[in-house]
Amino acid sequence: MLADFDGRVLETVSGRRLPSEFPIHGEIYRARADVMAVAHIHSENAIAFTLAKGAPLLALRCDAFRWARGVPVHGDPTRIQSAEQGRALAQTMGDGDAVLLRAHGAVLAAAGLLEVFMACIHFEENARAHILASRLGELAPLTEEEIAALEASWPEGFRQHYASKIWRYYVTKGMGTGLIPKAWSGDPLP
Repeated sequence: MLADFDGRVLETVSGRRLPSEFPIHGEIYRARADVMAVAHIHSENAIAFTLAKGAPLLALRCDAFRWARGVPVHGDPTRIQSAEQGRALAQTMGDGDAVLLRAHGAVLAAAGLLEVFMACIHFEENARAHILASRLGELAPLTEEEIAALEASWPEGFRQHYASKIWRYYVTKGMGTGLIPKAWSGDPLP
């Protein structure tokens, strides 16, 4: 589907409607010229960090360095269905790449479709690792030095290359299980 920021459908396939929480996407796009892809997920592991007081989601895994400044929690647990709610969510997200939705899920933003897909996977992996590691003892989040080294290890263009690699892995895995038809090209925009 193609829609404008206000949710007016410009092109569609017969019978399809915009998701009820479209204002999440529309208002983030409106607020952030650098964002070209937004994903709204309902990760059980990420949601857990909105259910426990004083339990911020920390950057523990190497691919989580982009969330080292912290992941804010948006306090509205309801479905984000109005432009006003979407603007409030975009404000909570600020210039970050992720925001947790209280008792609901998370929203991630990136420069492109494959990159937001990769971010969703890394976000879930980091949340799961955080929960598992917390059972073992004191957590050891990435240090400032490690974050700087990780940022430096992603040269220009590497994020897109790595995101394409992850995309191909999951498409191949889906084809192997029969969830994705083998005849599909794997193009993220069919």
